[in-house]
Amino acid sequence: MNMHERFQDIWSTKTIKQITKEIESLRKYMQKNDAHYVLHGKSHAPDEMSDSDRLRALMKILRDKENAL
Repeated sequence: MNMHERFQDIWSTKTIKQITKEIESLRKYMQKNDAHYVLHGKSHAPDEMSDSDRLRALMKILRDKENAL
């Protein structure tokens, strides 16, 4: 199981409210640190997901949960 699958497994067990809150928090973090992303590009370790990958995965999980209702 790769990193992305583990992340999805963990977050797919959370509630819609928890996922929405994490998406908002991650967006705020990314906006606050926007200059860092521009200057340094990819700054995550090889065994970690990038923030944008995490955000996309969370948004997909949220859509899937909302469609399942």
